[in-house]
Amino acid sequence: MALLAKLSFGVPSYNFSPSYLVVLKISESDITNDWGGWSQIMGEGRLKALHLVSCRRLIKTPSFSTCSTLERLVVKDCDRLVEIDPSITMLQHLKHLEIKGCIGLRVLQGAPTTLNLGTVCQSFGNLKHLSTLRMENLELLELPDSLGEMHSLQELSLSNSSVEKLPESIGKLKSLAKLILSHTNVVELPESIGELKRLVTLDILGCKLRKIPKAIGMLEKLEELDAAHCRCLEGEIPMEIGELSSLKELSLGVVLNRNSTGCAWTAREPSMVNDIRLSIS
Repeated sequence: MALLAKLSFGVPSYNFSPSYLVVLKISESDITNDWGGWSQIMGEGRLKALHLVSCRRLIKTPSFSTCSTLERLVVKDCDRLVEIDPSITMLQHLKHLEIKGCIGLRVLQGAPTTLNLGTVCQSFGNLKHLSTLRMENLELLELPDSLGEMHSLQELSLSNSSVEKLPESIGKLKSLAKLILSHTNVVELPESIGELKRLVTLDILGCKLRKIPKAIGMLEKLEELDAAHCRCLEGEIPMEIGELSSLKELSLGVVLNRNSTGCAWTAREPSMVNDIRLSIS
């Protein structure tokens, strides 16, 4: 525990042999990717969890090539980080991957994968055991079709990222139970979303969706749907929402149309938006 406490405040200047180190959390540190201690930590074959939080001088993550036991990786608020080491695709036992608020990381169309998150995204299919993927507060514009190869994925969160669309292959995520798209630039959900038979939570709060696909009625296990503050939604509330037999909580931003006795969501009169929240116990 003393070792972890010292690492959280800076880089130790002495040599150590962390033979039994299982969890390593480094925060508010000046640690760099060429720090000599990485080879000792990663080479012991025991490390299960690595958290890198607010590491001010970290430009690239360390190599994971000798750390095959890693199950949880969190990289958060490392402002100068521009590269995830490609060896991340070798982490066959990785179950939880969280990359959040690293403003230097980008996934752009046509960008060299060695300079951004592209290496991670293009190799999603290699992370066979990943159950939680959180890529939040990132310049994330697109996701590859290989996303659909992550058959163990149970939670996918892209909250507050600039992602604009989801691949059709998302329908292949048969284990997915939680999909978070809040405050993204997604304008349309693929029809394949109806194939997510185990989906329990769908959060599209404040995103730029123009319509909700009819396929949403096929989500037989959906319990929570949050579509509040989606100012770009047009037309009437989809009738298919009524087919969600397991739905317990529904949040909608609804606009009352003066020329109609019904409720419609439309961007024409945003000042008339009322929030509706229904909970069924």
